[in-house]
Amino acid sequence: MTKLSKNTQVPQCVKTAVSGSINITNGLKMSQKQIHIPKSWANVDYYVLNINDTAIKIKKCYLEIPKNAKKINQSSHIFIENNDLKNGRYFFDEEESSEDEVVVYYR
Repeated sequence: MTKLSKNTQVPQCVKTAVSGSINITNGLKMSQKQIHIPKSWANVDYYVLNINDTAIKIKKCYLEIPKNAKKINQSSHIFIENNDLKNGRYFFDEEESSEDEVVVYYR
C-alpha cells in the first residue's frame, strides 16, 4: 500500500461542462408543450424531467427507466402536459449541467 504525503493532492472528480440549448414550442394539443433537445446530447431513449418555478432539469435514463420517464421521438422532441412554460430558446446552465443531466433556467 502506498502512503500519501501531506502535500499530495488527490484528484477531484471532474464534471464535464455541457453547452447547448433547448427549444420549447406548442405541442399538438392546447395543454401540451414540445421540448426539442439537441441531437448531440440526446443519445438515449428515455429522460426524466423535473420542472419547478425557475428551472427544468432533464436527466438521461440508462438501464433503469422510472415510470415518470418520457420517451424522446426520432426528431429529438419530448411532449409534456404543461401550459405554464413559455415558448422560446433556453440555454443550458454550464456550471450545473453534466453529460447525464442538464439544467435550464427559464425565468
